[in-house]
Amino acid sequence: MNETFLHYDGLTLLNLPHAQKLYEEVLVQDCYQRKLIPHNSIVLDVGGCFGEFGIWCEYHRACYVKIFEPSPVWQIAQFNSYLNRSRVWVVWGAIGRENGPREFHHRPDAPYGSRLSTIGQDNPCVQKEEHKVTTVDCFTLQSQIDAAKNEVGFPRPICVKLDCEGAEQEVFEDERWLDEVAIVAMEWHFKDGPRYRDALARHGFKVTTTDANPEAWSGNIYATKL
Repeated sequence: MNETFLHYDGLTLLNLPHAQKLYEEVLVQDCYQRKLIPHNSIVLDVGGCFGEFGIWCEYHRACYVKIFEPSPVWQIAQFNSYLNRSRVWVVWGAIGRENGPREFHHRPDAPYGSRLSTIGQDNPCVQKEEHKVTTVDCFTLQSQIDAAKNEVGFPRPICVKLDCEGAEQEVFEDERWLDEVAIVAMEWHFKDGPRYRDALARHGFKVTTTDANPEAWSGNIYATKL
């Protein structure tokens, strides 16, 4: 019999198709090295999916957390937040190159593979017929960093987690936000790993990666100034 809820490291999370794999990737394998997040940080969780990373940061690290999820599973992140009496902000929206409404392509059967309209359009691996198109609010990362600092009202380390299925291409078009951030934990796509490693190094980060092969299609990067 399937359980209604799953339990990880003090959190209670809704059990749905695909959920256990994602929970274990984030909360067991620790792909974003969450335990290195400083207490009382500002955490911007871009591509928060079911909310497990951001909720953990608020629950265990007393962080100020905003989760951005443009696919319909933002409602699951909101429910998981409620289950854990969390005070995270769950924003139904995307992070990209500009502020304003954008087309968003999402798969109705799974959270994977959802993306902003301009990301991966020429990629033969993207099966567009499986996607539904909705319109969501889009924000620049810099605007959300500025908003978070204003809302908190005093200096805190800023940590950004990026898992946005290729939209990191847009996020890195304007690198100014990198000067304000202490930690970046991200997944890259479309063989763009070297681009992000170089950008992070230019802005003073110590960078580690799961795959240094410049031809790697995707992988994870962890970068810190702490």
